[in-house]
Amino acid sequence: TVDAESLPATESLVRGGDASTARLINRLRDEGYAVLLLARVDAAGQRELHYMGRSDTAYMSKVTLTTYDLASGRPFGSPQRGTIEYTTLNADKKAEDVVGRLARESAEAIQNH
Repeated sequence: TVDAESLPATESLVRGGDASTARLINRLRDEGYAVLLLARVDAAGQRELHYMGRSDTAYMSKVTLTTYDLASGRPFGSPQRGTIEYTTLNADKKAEDVVGRLARESAEAIQNH
């Protein structure tokens, strides 16, 4: 397991804004990796919360996890999707809940392939 940002071979693809999935797949396959789990997180809005005399902002993000077989360059099954609604106080827990479930579903797709 490796984070794409920490790989010298992929850092420019991630940081340079040219994160073409095909280029990333080819680069990782050439580095000897077998599976790519690509997470896309898109902002989906926000709303103000007012409770017990306090205010906070709830943010919403749409998460898509796509798992690729690097040998073929094709996804394992369908992408896994979810929505996270969180505040600054519970962001880690909410991300673990939703992304953890999506990651388990992605792992099952690999096992069933």
